[in-house]
Amino acid sequence: MIDKEKLVQTVKEAMAGTDLFLVAVDIRPDNAITVTVDSPTGVDIDECVAITRTVEAAFDRDVEDYELEVGSAGVTAPFSVPEQYRMNVGNPVDILTRDGQRLHA
Repeated sequence: MIDKEKLVQTVKEAMAGTDLFLVAVDIRPDNAITVTVDSPTGVDIDECVAITRTVEAAFDRDVEDYELEVGSAGVTAPFSVPEQYRMNVGNPVDILTRDGQRLHA
């Protein structure tokens, strides 16, 4: 299985010097990897491609095969890291409570 700590470090190195931040890294048992990033200024496809290329250079598919998807956190996805909360201070957000009630704040 892919080393998650090494993968996270590789992704962070790929994002160095940008305003991107890591939201999540998910590695399923079949080595299907999903990397989710975000940014206060948005994430474009070129940034996702650059991260993909950095990961592919660090993890040899001939040694261990994997599937890789790099993308941005969707506008409907729940916030999961503090940076997402900070970049949305002052913006209206929808809140879904544990009991299923939807609030707009």
